[in-house]
Amino acid sequence: MSDNILARYILEGLIHNVNNHMNLILGYSQKLGKNHPDLLEAQKIYNAGIMIDDALKDLSRQLWDRSFFFYEDFDLGSWLGSELDYLQNYLPIKHHMVFDLTHHSENQRVFISKLDLAMWYESRLLILSSMAETMRIKTGVIVYETNPALYIEPSIQLSVSQIEALLADAVSELTGDRQFPILGIWDSEKSMLFGVIHER
Repeated sequence: MSDNILARYILEGLIHNVNNHMNLILGYSQKLGKNHPDLLEAQKIYNAGIMIDDALKDLSRQLWDRSFFFYEDFDLGSWLGSELDYLQNYLPIKHHMVFDLTHHSENQRVFISKLDLAMWYESRLLILSSMAETMRIKTGVIVYETNPALYIEPSIQLSVSQIEALLADAVSELTGDRQFPILGIWDSEKSMLFGVIHER
């Protein structure tokens, strides 16, 4: 079994266990607030519990999306917003990258595996993170020629070898020998990387 899949099962079990305790915290803090309406801390505990519960649900959904190559129809912009939220759990990105999310094209529906999208997008960000201590990145959804695409516009000037690294195919033991459905294209005039989606 792949380490990635094994890690998914461990994390799902951890999320389940934490969620059981979180339900107790939510229940008791709500009861405490009803019995002592002047106790502001009870509401703060309850609100924090709700935020943790939402984060656990989002993490569980993201883990599921990253476990299989399910092809499905979804809005690319919505996926990217969720992806950026998910990446806030990865500290090297959270503490060293600032994202400006701007969609140049709204309502772009795609039929693709969310795992493919995550592999391409995250691998590009990891490559960029090795090039500078801190970086501002403009990102969003655009139409490249006639295809929906993600774009990444880093705030730093890139060398030819750095651009070549960004254009290399995303590689994973999960992809096998199949053709990867996202093509990286560099626009030298705009200093922008496109991940052009070729749907099957």
